[in-house]
Amino acid sequence: MDKLKAAKAAVGEKNYDYAYDLCHDLLEMDRSNYNVYILLGVSCQHLGKYAEGEGTYAHAQTMPKANVLAWQGLCALYEASGDRTKHEQALQSLCDRLVVEGNRNKAWETMNKVILLVESDDRRLVSVLRGLTQAGPYHDLLKAEADPQPPTEMELLERMCEIESTLDSRMVESEVNKRRTRLGAGPVQRVRAEVRAEVYGKSTLLDTLQQLVAACVDANDLDRLMSHEQRYFECLDDRLEFVDDTQRAAAVEQLQNMAADLVTNGRCAAAFEFLIETVDIDDTRLGEMAAQYVELFPDARLVPAVSAWLALRDPVATVDADSIRGIESPFARAQLVAAMARNRQHRACVDAAVAARTAQQTFADKYGIRLQRSRLAVDLAAADAYMQIGKEHADDAERLYRTCLEADANNKAAALGLGLATCALGHGDEGRQLLQRLVDSDAHNHRAWGGLGAALVDAGDLHGAVDAFRHAIAEAPEYAPHHVGLASALWQLGGEWRHDKQHAYTSWLTAARLDPTDPSVFSGLGQWYQEHDDNVRARRCFAKAVSLDCTNSIAAPLLADIYAREGSDDLCEELLQRATDNSFALPWAWRRLGFLHLRQGASERAVAAFQSALSSDRTDCLCWEGLCEAYMGIGRIHTAVKVAQKIVDLEPGRVAGHWLSAQACMRAQALDQALNHFDCAMKCAGADSALWQRPLVVARAECLALSAEKWFSDGLFGRSADAANAALSAVLGVRPQSFLEWGIVHTACAWLVRTQTQIGQHQELLLVDVVTTLAEQAQQLDAEPMPTYLADAVQTAAREERVSGQGNGYVEQLFVLAGRATRLRVMLAGSAVLASAAWTDLGFVYYEHSTRVDSSLPRLLQQDDESFKPSPLLDAATACALAAIQLDGANARAYNLQGTVASLARNAGLAQHAFIMATRRASLSALPWANLGFLYLAHGDVELGNKAFARAQMLEPDLYAGWLGQALIAEQVGSAECVELFEACLLLEGVSTEIADFGYALQVWRAAAARFADTSKPTGVRSHSEQNRLLLAIYAARRYVARADDSQGVGHHVLGMLLEQNGEYEAAADTYARALDRVSASDERLWIAWASLARAQCSAQQYSDAVSSYARAAELLDVCEPSRRQLLGFTLGHSLALFFAGELEDSLHMFERTLSQTEGEAEQPAVSLMLAQVLWALGTDEHRALARQHLVDAMSESAYTPGLSALFAMGLLTDDADLVTAAHAELRSADDPTYSCARLESYLAILRGDPVAGRRALSRALHRRPDDASLWLLAADFELLCGQRRPGKSAAALELFGLAGSGRTDAEAKGEAPTQSTTDVLTKAGYIYQSSAGIYTLMPLAQRVVAKIEAIVDDEMQRVGGQKLAMPNLLTPDNWIKTGRWDSTGDELFAFQDRKQSTMLLGPTHEEEITAIVKSMVRSYRQYPLRLYQITRKFRDEARPRAGLLRGREFVMKDMYSFDVGEQRAVDTFYALERAYRRCFDRIGVPYAVAEADSGNIGGSLSKEFHFVSSAGEDTLLKCSSCDYSANEERAQSVASSNSNAVDVYRGVITNEKAQTIREFRVVVPAQHRLNLLKIKSAWPANAREELKMTSIATVDASNPASVCQSILAESGSGDIEYLIDESIDGRVLDALRDGVEDACAVRAKDWRLAQTGETCARCKHGKLESQRAIEVGHIFYLGDKYSKAMDLNVVYQGQRSHVQMGCYGIGISRILQAAAECSNADGRGLRWPVAIAPYLATIVPLDGMDHVAELYSVLEGVRIHNAQLFKSNIVVDDRDYLSAGFRLHDAQLLGIPVTIVMGRRFKQMSEVEVQLRVPMLALPQHVAGIAVQGDGYEHKAYVRVDKLAEFLACAFESHLQRQQLAES
Repeated sequence: MDKLKAAKAAVGEKNYDYAYDLCHDLLEMDRSNYNVYILLGVSCQHLGKYAEGEGTYAHAQTMPKANVLAWQGLCALYEASGDRTKHEQALQSLCDRLVVEGNRNKAWETMNKVILLVESDDRRLVSVLRGLTQAGPYHDLLKAEADPQPPTEMELLERMCEIESTLDSRMVESEVNKRRTRLGAGPVQRVRAEVRAEVYGKSTLLDTLQQLVAACVDANDLDRLMSHEQRYFECLDDRLEFVDDTQRAAAVEQLQNMAADLVTNGRCAAAFEFLIETVDIDDTRLGEMAAQYVELFPDARLVPAVSAWLALRDPVATVDADSIRGIESPFARAQLVAAMARNRQHRACVDAAVAARTAQQTFADKYGIRLQRSRLAVDLAAADAYMQIGKEHADDAERLYRTCLEADANNKAAALGLGLATCALGHGDEGRQLLQRLVDSDAHNHRAWGGLGAALVDAGDLHGAVDAFRHAIAEAPEYAPHHVGLASALWQLGGEWRHDKQHAYTSWLTAARLDPTDPSVFSGLGQWYQEHDDNVRARRCFAKAVSLDCTNSIAAPLLADIYAREGSDDLCEELLQRATDNSFALPWAWRRLGFLHLRQGASERAVAAFQSALSSDRTDCLCWEGLCEAYMGIGRIHTAVKVAQKIVDLEPGRVAGHWLSAQACMRAQALDQALNHFDCAMKCAGADSALWQRPLVVARAECLALSAEKWFSDGLFGRSADAANAALSAVLGVRPQSFLEWGIVHTACAWLVRTQTQIGQHQELLLVDVVTTLAEQAQQLDAEPMPTYLADAVQTAAREERVSGQGNGYVEQLFVLAGRATRLRVMLAGSAVLASAAWTDLGFVYYEHSTRVDSSLPRLLQQDDESFKPSPLLDAATACALAAIQLDGANARAYNLQGTVASLARNAGLAQHAFIMATRRASLSALPWANLGFLYLAHGDVELGNKAFARAQMLEPDLYAGWLGQALIAEQVGSAECVELFEACLLLEGVSTEIADFGYALQVWRAAAARFADTSKPTGVRSHSEQNRLLLAIYAARRYVARADDSQGVGHHVLGMLLEQNGEYEAAADTYARALDRVSASDERLWIAWASLARAQCSAQQYSDAVSSYARAAELLDVCEPSRRQLLGFTLGHSLALFFAGELEDSLHMFERTLSQTEGEAEQPAVSLMLAQVLWALGTDEHRALARQHLVDAMSESAYTPGLSALFAMGLLTDDADLVTAAHAELRSADDPTYSCARLESYLAILRGDPVAGRRALSRALHRRPDDASLWLLAADFELLCGQRRPGKSAAALELFGLAGSGRTDAEAKGEAPTQSTTDVLTKAGYIYQSSAGIYTLMPLAQRVVAKIEAIVDDEMQRVGGQKLAMPNLLTPDNWIKTGRWDSTGDELFAFQDRKQSTMLLGPTHEEEITAIVKSMVRSYRQYPLRLYQITRKFRDEARPRAGLLRGREFVMKDMYSFDVGEQRAVDTFYALERAYRRCFDRIGVPYAVAEADSGNIGGSLSKEFHFVSSAGEDTLLKCSSCDYSANEERAQSVASSNSNAVDVYRGVITNEKAQTIREFRVVVPAQHRLNLLKIKSAWPANAREELKMTSIATVDASNPASVCQSILAESGSGDIEYLIDESIDGRVLDALRDGVEDACAVRAKDWRLAQTGETCARCKHGKLESQRAIEVGHIFYLGDKYSKAMDLNVVYQGQRSHVQMGCYGIGISRILQAAAECSNADGRGLRWPVAIAPYLATIVPLDGMDHVAELYSVLEGVRIHNAQLFKSNIVVDDRDYLSAGFRLHDAQLLGIPVTIVMGRRFKQMSEVEVQLRVPMLALPQHVAGIAVQGDGYEHKAYVRVDKLAEFLACAFESHLQRQQLAES
């Protein structure tokens, strides 16, 4: 006991450690002592040993003597530890203990602590407080007498209500904010409704409020009761829709009872509103409630609607509908409908009725209460409004009336309305019967009488209608609508009823007295006054009617017409605008408004007005006509054409429709269509022909004049003359009188003069009588004589033309007529400006005829041409210009004409003055400045010329004359920029001249020749920009020789030199040959022409022809004096030609002579090497020894690396180790840094028997150049050579000597890295991964490229109506067997058997599958045409997979299949898809070609291939140099060019799978021609398992047909043999052969040979075929009925059953990826993707960390071109900071990403980034957006500030896109 007391004392003294120890000692002695546990718990609490204390108290609570101390101690412990949850639980347990012990006060104190503890947690607090309510276990605690005093139950419930209300609101808002941002969350309203349903479903607020109301009742606290009951009512009303459906009805009943109680006390507006909403309108209680509600709550929500209801009870009261409009309530909506009906706002009433029905339905869904009478009133008002709007809505009215009658069969208003609506719908008898029954049932029903009268008016029974209206008036004399109806009936009766004031007029006056607010009354009075010419009163009446109803369909249009006639456009527009604002669906108002805007010149507003009118009535042709004129007014011509066609479709016989169509087509330059429409308009004129004839004839003549201009510009001079003649004839028929008509005469004469100049005199084109007659008419009308100086000038010019032989009498008449027409235009012009323009036009006609050149470029550059003599017509042009200037001194064109003519007349002073005046008169025109520049340039003033051209370009950057002038100046001063300037001239769309073509071609050749002559650069190196420039120069030169008069052959010679530069040696030889035809025999350039021809022939391997040409050139050496260099090149070329032609002795002599010429010169070592090669080629031991000694002597004087390499090869070939060793030593000591001796050292090691040394040398080379593929190949060859016994005689040694190379690879010789195959590049760059032979994985980068290609293809396919589907790749052979392709396809099919031994195949194509699908699903011709496509993987078992994705066994392909009814439609589809394919490849951006092709195994009669042009391609295309013919080599046709009399005979054998011969035949073709195996295979039905073998058996002389026939038959032997004779062979051979065989049908003549380069085109018969390599990427076929016939896919169309016509169209998606890479992998450094399909457009390479990368990323995303984000989702950041900068930049080049942004030191120092551009077809100037750009062609680099980066990239890529569009066009 002492220790227990000591423990208590220690606790009291707060010595808890001591107390803790004592308690443990005590427990060891006695574990049943309750007090010890309590003291130990207290000690643990203060010592922080909470877990032990918790266990101690828990044990104490279980002891028999336990009391509240244990629970109190535990509460204190949890409070000290801060564990709120356990603290609350402990307090709750303590409270329970105290309640059990009956200690109410202590229990309340503990509960109060619980409340304070959970006060911050509202949900927990409500739970605790609920335990204190009457139903809770702690309710008795509220009776405790403690401090603080417990709350009353009412206070407790009020607090709970506040907390729960706040908690629910907070939960709703929180959850809505969370969910509204989720994907697919939907509108906020829906989200909020879902959240409220969830939250309110779990809420207990309604229960709490109900308890609170009960507590107020128990406490008899009436004030609180009213407040809480109102709150409970509002809460229940708000949450009613979330109450469970099973409890909804009870809740509504409870609401109604509560509302009734609250209304009785008159203190709750919500209760009033609830009852007003739920009580139907006709209920008598509503009146009392309404008045009380308005009085008690004047500012409540429904007060405006209730006030409107009260007002509507008064039939004459006005109602403010606007005050109700915004109230969301079914009652308010219903009152709005009634108010709109009262105010005659009929369209608004209809709209309001729709909203009211929606509100009523929502109300019914919520409360389950159907407002039948309210719904009936709304429907009835809406039906009446529909009837008032117009008969076009009678069906809507009828539907609503019937609905009303279904709800209330005795509703007379609905029955009356139904009768009227039925009549309006055309069912007059039924409607009148309904109305008659109403009258019969109630003769005093005045509304029924009025309705019957209206029905009779519609039926045309006007007398009956008058009687009915009079009956109605007798029953209700004060009802105004009956008087209006009677007046309308009398008005329509006509006669005295209409005109006599006692009838219609009096009725309208009576109606106006009775109802002055009815607009129809005043519209009728207005009509009466207007008919009686009382326009003032009519206008007043119409104005009154419009003021009452601005949409009145009678008064408003008539008043608008009055305003329009008076010119009061403002009033008219205001009226129409007010009407359309009030009701949108008013076609008459929009139509008048549109024509008003047209008259005012506001075409854009007119478009909007007409479109609004057409939205209500699409058949209103007058609106369509106005819309067409409006579109033409704003320049949307093509849209106007479509609108005009719509008019023609609506009314084919409408003259105005064809007239507008013709006018729109003229504006759109669719002149042929315009002429057709003019012809149709004349046919449709009919009775109105007199009205329409002159305008139509004149407009058609104008169109013909425009056609003459168009056809002349297209080079169709005959058609131009026909059109001009037709225009003159048409104008003659109407006797021209106006300025326009004589203008047509002038224009037609001008183009006839031009055509006479081009095609001369053709009798069928001369309309002498027409011209003479028009001239006489003009002379009669021309009252004033032409000024003398003009008349003399014109007559002199015409006379001189006739004398010189250049003109004729007809031309003279044209000039006379043009002059008189112009004079008449001057008289009729009405202004000096138009007259001046007329004289200027005539002057330009004279000028153009005198110069014989295009008027767009003056012949200022021909000042030195002494042969040029100005035509006397220039005097006439000068006189016209003078007349124009006198009439209008501001006419810049006249000054320009005067200056141009003066410059040609060598009057430089006058020309300069005129051009300067033109620049002043038209300060913004560039053409006078350009002409002034040409004038300065012609007189040698380059500086002034440059300034003038610069000013012209500043004013108009795209002016062709400005660019040409700059180019000529640059050429004259020797500037390198002349090439770029000439190129700019060529690239300007639609403009070019011979000067620019020839200048560009010549300058490009000079630049190429200069680069070739520059020994500091390796030969053969040509950048992509230089290559593109060369191709463009070839195009320009070809255009020059085609258009210009190249009589001296200079243009052909330049073209030949350019073709040589491009490696097109055969074409160059042909061009040089054509040049020779143009060079005269005495011309000193004849030697150059022959030498050039010989050089090209030698390069084209035409060695015999080259030797002959060199011989011809050698004959001319005596008459010309070539330079030493020219002579050296000539002799070297001659020597080489002799060498390659096999004339070795002559070649040896020629080389020896050349060697003597080069003695001591730099060229001597090279010539010595060539001489040694010739000696070696002679083959004898003596010659080879001599070659060796000669080369040794030559190399002893000069260490020439190729020569030393040749000596090394000689040593290898002769096993001369000493020579090899010596040559090797010299090569190693030679100072040639570009020389690589790895190959020679490896051969030397083999010769010495030391392969280890060779491997060591190769290892060193590979270590230095690990990416050099040629070294790896060399290492492989080395290992093979190590096993050969005599390596010195290897093919490699022979190649080494024959090439005389330096041991470098081609890439090394060009100073570039070795070029890898494109497949290797794609693999290295991570685009593809080869899984096995022909099977590749498309890695993420490749997938991005493919996705972009697919997006382009998808877009274009859907643009032509394609629908995408996905067919299975796993197919059965059933359909393939039906079409015969199962046997004909052969081993390319992937066929296998499944577990059931059923044969399956992987689809290589899907023609059979899609045909089966269409056959099973399409039943009628109306379902055609169909265009179905898919993008999927295809499978083909390639015999030899190669070239990566180009020849793979699995590939991605787009295949479309078309189905049409009829061949013509199918062919149209074929060409539509061809255009779509062209758009696809245009957008991809790789140069492509389209060629005719063979259909192959797929079949069909039409077939075209799409190719990417590339030297790596497997296909050879032949295209004509003259026409657009292009075909695959297998399909191409040509005119045979062989001059040989010999023919080749081939034996052909076809064997089956067992090697058995099933067919034998002979093929005869001209000698030196290859067989076309494809055409031979197609001679018989194809089977892929059959094999064709061809063997050459004889070459026969064809000069004697009989002997040829005998030779062929002798070679044939016996048996059934067919003979295939090429159609180019002499026909006599064919006839003889047919006579010599038993069956003449066995001889077939056709084209059996392959067309060859240089042969004549079979289509145009004069162009030459040229070849190019290409990669096929697309193929389209017209299949016809091949598959539909085999699978019986047919259709009944127009009474006949026929097979559906099909087509298939394929694009190799994955093939495009590889092909585009092939076309871009040219420099060995990586790819260059076109912008459209690049995987990413930009890469950011940060070299110093990732800071600011995000900022730069956002800058790139903001780059916009044509309002599109260029780089969005196309940027990649290279964040591989563990790699070096060089490695990452190398990767960027390798990947082909167009733009690389490098963030280096300059970024930190100057905020600049390095921009590297690697883009195909990107040609940038030296400055872009003010930033200097380095590089050319495809490679550019610039340093750009970050703030200028977006502008720089936008400018750069806009230039690229424009250039690409030009290249595509």
